[in-house]
Parts: sequence; C-alpha cells; structure tokens
Amino acid sequence: MVISVLAAAVSLLYFSVVIIRNKYGRLTRDKKFQRYLARVTDIEATDTNNPNVNYGIVVDCGSSGSRVFVYCWPRHNGNPRDLLDIRQMRDKNRKPVVMKIKPGISEFATSPEKVSDYISPLLNFAA
Repeated sequence: MVISVLAAAVSLLYFSVVIIRNKYGRLTRDKKFQRYLARVTDIEATDTNNPNVNYGIVVDCGSSGSRVFVYCWPRHNGNPRDLLDIRQMRDKNRKPVVMKIKPGISEFATSPEKVSDYISPLLNFAA
C-alpha cells in the first residue's frame, strides 16, 4: 500500500514537472522566435538605385575558404555623435549578399602572385 502511494506521488510529481517545463519552456522559445521574426521581417532588399546609400565590402580570407560580405549604409547626417546604420546588403529575395570560394588563401603561401586571380571572383561578385 505504501509503495503504491509513493509510486502515485512520484508519478504525479513527474508529470507536474514535465507539464510545467513544457508549458513555460515553450513560451520562452516562442518569445525568442517572435523577437527573431520581428528582426527578420524588418529586413528589406537593398535599394541599389538609391544615390544616398554607400557601400563597403569585407573580404574574410580564411584557411578553409574566403568570403566577401557586402554592407550598405545611408549617408551620414554630419553629427559626430550619431553612428552610421551599417547593415548587410540584401538581394531581391532578402538574402544576405555574400559569396564564398574554396580553397583557403593559405593554399597560395608558396605562390602569392596567384592571389589576385584567386580573389578576383569575390571582388567581381561584390561589384
């Protein structure tokens, strides 16, 4: 009898913990997901015809591959206290404008004269 009561109490405690964890754990995930959606849906394709937008690139030359990232920002207002609003450029499908090539630049350690040909596709893509 004591064992049945103890087993019932343990089962009740277990199910209570599982239900509470699932209920509040899901809420936390849902809130995080909603915040993520709020950020992602605000991102629009970059208007490449806007003359007030400046562009810059970052070339990340790593050992396994090299990538070019294209960034854009509106013209600065001149106030030295205001920061630039730099964002990663987005294509018409709202995807980041980025390109990766392989192998990594370390492959050219013994022939550095070939690096300009290696990096050329990245720069052409960004142009």
